[in-house]
Formats: sequence, structure tokens, C-alpha cells
Amino acid sequence: MSTTRGISIALASLGTSGTPASASITLPVKAPTTISPVAALSSAIPNPVPGILSLNSQLQMPGDTLSLTLLLSQEATDLSWFLRHPRSPRPILLQPGTQVSVTSSQGQAALSITNMSSHWAGEYMSCFEAQGFRWSLHKVVKVPLKATDVARFPVQLSISCATYPGFQLSCCIPSTNLVYTAAWSPREGSRAFSFNESGSECFVLAVQRCPAADITYTCDLQSPGLAPLRVPISITIIQDGDITCPEDFSVLTWNVTKAGHVAQAPCPESKRGTVRRLCRADGVWGPINSSCTDTRLLALFARAKVKLLSCCPHAPSTAHLGLSRTQLAAHRLFSFSELEPSRVRK
Repeated sequence: MSTTRGISIALASLGTSGTPASASITLPVKAPTTISPVAALSSAIPNPVPGILSLNSQLQMPGDTLSLTLLLSQEATDLSWFLRHPRSPRPILLQPGTQVSVTSSQGQAALSITNMSSHWAGEYMSCFEAQGFRWSLHKVVKVPLKATDVARFPVQLSISCATYPGFQLSCCIPSTNLVYTAAWSPREGSRAFSFNESGSECFVLAVQRCPAADITYTCDLQSPGLAPLRVPISITIIQDGDITCPEDFSVLTWNVTKAGHVAQAPCPESKRGTVRRLCRADGVWGPINSSCTDTRLLALFARAKVKLLSCCPHAPSTAHLGLSRTQLAAHRLFSFSELEPSRVRK
């Protein structure tokens, strides 16, 4: 009696550039029950791997061109390229498009992606059939974040020290396969911590003593071997005699804000963005504006952006679509009833 099943096996090796590379195969196993499965697999696996996947650099700077080359030692068919984003379970099929170029010749295939950004970071896979098996070769590509990838809260803040002795500042980054830490300055008399939520990592500074004068705090995001990203947040101290908008409870609790400044509030859970309200020059509150967007929609947009730029040779840029990574102005999912006044931070 025999048993037939398909088994996927992961293999590890070093690529031609010395960087770690990995491969996996899916193969049928038909072994008598009296034979060790390990021995049966060992005899069934072809040796060596019928291809070598290399890339020009594992670390791609924004704007660079990524080049992946597959050198084949055996005839291969059904070749496809995929990208799996960090912390995403599903890979995306890559096809020729605005930024993606795919070429092939005898014994060789190549994938090229221009104008690299954090959207293109992740695990690249070259999948093909050879020697009767399905092979998958992998390479991890990392792309540093840009300052525009960082979400600040608030962008600016005006505060009355007599009413609010302390406040919190935060800078949040999207999920990435690079390790980032944050250093705040000034830091004296404050407490720093971080947390993860909905595909983002947020670094927070809890300022426990109100500054005596206007000041700018800086969130320095650092990753080994890379120049730090410096994100400023300006703080304006309300002085006696300043024109201000009074505390208001329209939908949210809006604290006293200096004229000409924008008050901000966080979005509900599972949404990303901010709720803003301008204090006009005459001390009268303006309308409430929201950029809150469902995080699931943002994740879908990130995948759709890669698919659009990899499948359509004449696809419009996301700038022409009026879309950004952190908010989709035409598809905001926001309801005033979802906001809780208790969650508002000045």
C-alpha cells in the first residue's frame, strides 16, 4: 500500500552576492509505508536547485531601480513574479506596467522596478516549473521611509499652560521590514513610549510639564546605517491678550486654541488620519474637517497601487488619481457619531 501527497519544502542557501537566499519546491511523494518519509524526500528532491536568483542591492533607496535576475540551469516553464508586503499573508502577482518590466531569454529572466518607494518593499518571489517540480526562489528587498511616510499628531499645537499642564505628541510610520527607533528632542521632563496598531508603529512623547515659551519638538526616526528622518512638531503657548477660540463641544471637545491655528483630534479606532478645525483670525471656529480613513481600505489601496503600476503600461500615477498612502479623500469612511470626546487630545 502506498500514499501519495504533495509536500512543500523550504531550502536555504547564499545568493551570488553573498546575501541570504531561499527557495521552496512543491513535489509529489509516493513512498511505501515501510520507507522513512525523510529518506523518500531526500531521494525525490533534485540537486542542485535549477536556478539562482540575484538582485542588484537588498537595500533600495527611494527613487532607485530594482533589478532581479533569475539564472536557470534547467528548462523552466510557467514563470511568474510575486511581491509579498511586510506582514501581509498574500503575495501580489507582478506584471509589466508603468514601473515594472519583465524580460526573459534562453536560460535567464529578469524583473525591473523603477522609482522604488516603501510601497515596493517586501519579499520578492520567482516561481516556475522545472524538473517536474514547482520552484519558488525568494529575495527580501528593503526600502527606507521618507519624511512624507511619517504621520504626525498633531502637526502643530497651541495650548494654554494654565489650563493644560501637559500634552502628548506622536509620529507614526507604516509597517516596514526595516527596524526604526525614535529619539525625541527636547526630552527633559517627558516620557517616551511606542505601540503598534493596524499596520502602523507609533512613537509617543508624553510632555508632563508645559513649556514656558514657544518651542519645536523633533521626532528623529533612526534605522541602522541610514540617515535619520527628522519630523518637527511646533508648539505655540497661548499668552495673556492673545485672540483665541473658546472651548467648544461641537461633535468633539475642542480646547481653547490660538487664532490662526488648527486644532486637531484623533480618528476613531480602525481609522487613520485626523479631525481638524481652524480657529479663524477673529477667534471664531471654522468648520470641522476629517481625513479619517478605514485602515482596511488603506491596505487595499496599497495592494491596488502595486497592481495598477505592475499591470497597466499606461496607468495614471497616483498623483493624478488624487490618492495618497495615508488618506483617500474620495473614499473617507467617517462618521461624527464614531468619535468619542474622551479620546480627543490637544
